[in-house]
This record gives sequence, structure tokens and C-alpha cells, in this order.
Amino acid sequence: MIVIADGGSTKTNWCLLDDSKKKIYFNTEGYNPYFVDSAYIVASLKKGLPNDIPFHEINEVYYYGAGVHNEEKANIVKEAIQVVFPQSQVEVGHDLLAAARALLGDQAGFAAILGTGTNSCIYDGSKITHNIDSAAYILGDEGSGSYIGKKLLTDFIRGLMPKDVAEVFFNTYKMRPMRSWTMCILNH
Repeated sequence: MIVIADGGSTKTNWCLLDDSKKKIYFNTEGYNPYFVDSAYIVASLKKGLPNDIPFHEINEVYYYGAGVHNEEKANIVKEAIQVVFPQSQVEVGHDLLAAARALLGDQAGFAAILGTGTNSCIYDGSKITHNIDSAAYILGDEGSGSYIGKKLLTDFIRGLMPKDVAEVFFNTYKMRPMRSWTMCILNH
């Protein structure tokens, strides 16, 4: 049996693939090794994984997650998974590697993640060979939800948003902006 996990900072999606290729899906909380340690992950997995998983029959675990940017961070997650799945060979990699493998298989090409976090890479068919760091949600992540939200708020605050859109935005979110820019926006 094989387990594949796609881990974010808030949620991890798991898929158990049995020998007959039947898929069983379940979720736990997310495990970004920048914010949690191995002991936390072990305790959370023991509490959050379904009780009926045949742990002794699982021989491979593939975990791809946010924050797994280097060997040190990967080992935080790997050590925890190895405790919970002691009979298993465990591989821990970056979520971008999972995207490349899912999209391209063993073919070379370009892969990207667009969403709350944004990242892209060149993939050689087995590993990532080139990646430009996204600079995370504060400085970069162009195309991410965080980036687009920041641009939307900036345009609202600076009065660059079309008047009809600004009015809907203002009325929807009941914002209490400073009077000086409220007048500017609504008179734009």
C-alpha cells in the first residue's frame, strides 16, 4: 500500500492507494516545518488520521508539502511520518515537485503552482533543475490570492479602482477608511 500526501500550511490531503488500486481519501491539518516541529506533527497525525488505516500494510509514503525547501525542513516532516508509519519507506519533497510529477510524469518541462502560493520550475523528468524563488506572499507570489488581494486593496485605497467597483467594495465590506481617501475614492 502507498500513501500520498499534499500538505499545505493549513490542511493536508491524503490518499491511500491499496494493492487493488482503490483510493481512500482523508485530511489532516497542515504541517509547514517553518511553524511546527516533528513532535507536533506526530501528535497531530496520531489524533487526526483515521483509526482504520492499516498502518502495518503501508510500505511507501510520499509527502509533498509547503515549507519543505531544504533537507533540514524535509527531515522535520520525514522524522514525524516515519514514527507514525514505521514500516514505510518515506519520501518528503516540496509541493512544487509534486506538481511537476503530477503534470509531467517522467517527461521534462515547465510546471507551476498558482493559488494562495505561487511557484514555478523547470523539471527534468525526475527532479527540479531550476526554480526562481517566489519571495513568499509578502514580497512576491505574483498571481497568488494574497498578491491579488493586496493589489485590490491598494487600488481601492489609492482611488485607482473604478468608482462603481469601489462603491460595491466599500458597501460590501463596510470598511471604515480614513475620511480623506474615502472622499477621494467615492468622488473618483
